[in-house]
Order: sequence, then C-alpha cells, then structure tokens
Amino acid sequence: MDKTVIVLIGAGVCCVVIGLALFVKLLTTKQDESEDTNGNKKLLDNEYAENFKE
Repeated sequence: MDKTVIVLIGAGVCCVVIGLALFVKLLTTKQDESEDTNGNKKLLDNEYAENFKE
C-alpha cells in the first residue's frame, strides 16, 4: 500500500477512537446537574433567573 493510504487510515482510526471516547464521556457525565426539580433543563444561571423572575 501507498504511504498516503496508511496515514489516512491511521488518521481515521484516531478520529473514531476520539469520537467514541467523547461519546462515552458525554453519556457518563451527570445529567441531573442541569435539570430543575420539575425535570426541566436550566437554561439560565440561578442568579440571573432570580433577577429575571422579578
């Protein structure tokens, strides 16, 4: 095989491995951090939300 093909295959394998690692990391992060008591996602910071309610 040509050197270029081997380099491209290696780069593709690296991209797949990094993509799988990021996907697993996203699945394992806490999901309750960004959820309110009602199950809704918090879109605003707590301080800003308090000021917005007023």
